[in-house]
Amino acid sequence: MSRIIYNAEGLFVGPSGSNFLDYVGGEPHDSYANPLTTHNLIKQIDRVQALSYDISVPHTQVTQFNTRSVVSRPIINAPEVSFSFSYLVSDVSNEAKMGLYVNYAQFEEPYSGSPFFSNNTGQSLISGFAAEDETNKQHYQEGTSDPYFPNQSFRDKKNYYLAVRSDKEDLYTGTNLEDLTKRDNQDFVDTDAPNHNLISFGRCYMNSYSTEASVGDFPLANVSFVAENVMFETSGSGFLSPMIEPKSGNQFNNLNSVLPKRQSRNPISVVRPGDINFTTDSFSGLGVDFANLHLESYVISFDIPRGAEANLGHKFPISRKVNFPVPVQLSINGIVENMSSGSLIDLVNLNQDYDFSITLSMPRNCDTPSTGEPIQAGSTTFENRDDPLIKYSFNKAKLDAFNYDTAIGDNKNFSASFSTELDPDDLTRGFFISGLLGDRKLEDFHLLETTDAMDGGTGDFERFHLELEESNGLLVDNYIPLY
Repeated sequence: MSRIIYNAEGLFVGPSGSNFLDYVGGEPHDSYANPLTTHNLIKQIDRVQALSYDISVPHTQVTQFNTRSVVSRPIINAPEVSFSFSYLVSDVSNEAKMGLYVNYAQFEEPYSGSPFFSNNTGQSLISGFAAEDETNKQHYQEGTSDPYFPNQSFRDKKNYYLAVRSDKEDLYTGTNLEDLTKRDNQDFVDTDAPNHNLISFGRCYMNSYSTEASVGDFPLANVSFVAENVMFETSGSGFLSPMIEPKSGNQFNNLNSVLPKRQSRNPISVVRPGDINFTTDSFSGLGVDFANLHLESYVISFDIPRGAEANLGHKFPISRKVNFPVPVQLSINGIVENMSSGSLIDLVNLNQDYDFSITLSMPRNCDTPSTGEPIQAGSTTFENRDDPLIKYSFNKAKLDAFNYDTAIGDNKNFSASFSTELDPDDLTRGFFISGLLGDRKLEDFHLLETTDAMDGGTGDFERFHLELEESNGLLVDNYIPLY
């Protein structure tokens, strides 16, 4: 019996509009006739662990006097597609591609590690979803001025693509040699894409996000969306975008798409529980001393409430704007070592704000990049191993609930939940993400020498070329566009 398993599948994300951008800038367009001068704005989502989707088609029963039978069951409300997936956390590139505002170190030319935002709390995580003007082309007030990044400040309403390799082999086929005298279009187009099956989700709005970690397991993120269209294709090349026009419900017939080749870009495979550090300012009282609490797990989560903007004469909602406030919760669980003093009355009177910081560090057993031969294509940025891969900042949180639990044969456990809110207009509070944008070119090269005839002549000449070595050693720069 033939079957489809995880190795043959891969997830991608792209804009809801045009999918291609010229190197020289300008507006995104719909032609990929010249891959040597064109960026593909469809990007891969890494470390996916599970994915699910379901389709709801609401029918409305029409009844009338004089008969018990249903006259008809028309569709008067737009169908909805629920789409969710989970992935292992190893950097902030997936969050950036999905449209969340994250801070990261810049390594694209001419930067050499300076942060995109001068402050990790300089933008709300959902600022790109709260932007009212979807066509605003202005860049951030700070950060890179590169015209490729980002095309616009509105970062909601994306398309997602699930590719399924038809022969059931691995979708990722490994690193290939490159001729560096020419534009490498391997990241632009997958030459095997015509043989892939494809499921496309159009006009996807994020409605929940969570990240969690626990002893004995890897850090994991879960995200869910509501989509307004789903398409099933038998080719991953030359297909039309699943984007639809909300008034007519028709698909745009000029938004061409092609899948890029999946590549191994992130040198960090996963973060281990032992590389996670949890700190807070001065939480104590009610019998617990945080300095002596052995944390076993945490969960940070938020839902994004949205209102579907329906309109007479439209088959689908015009948009799904964010309805504020957007609360975000932090739940922790740990083993109590020592008790402390305090009372509920003190807690009520103080009604204190708490700041929490969770850092996910680089695994200590990562191979240290070589600084000798082979010839380097760029400088190494992983030398400072104290820089966190990811930092979660949970600021001005209020304590919502706490619990103690004791049983025979088990440790005394403490659990608590805190909450704050995501507010683009108040950056003193909220949940912020910063860290390494690991979606980069990682290349080592050998300098090879060959002898050949000169343009068909009889004389020989020495010719040098660079050959890519399969390695996770040297960092060249960020891919452009970043996401």
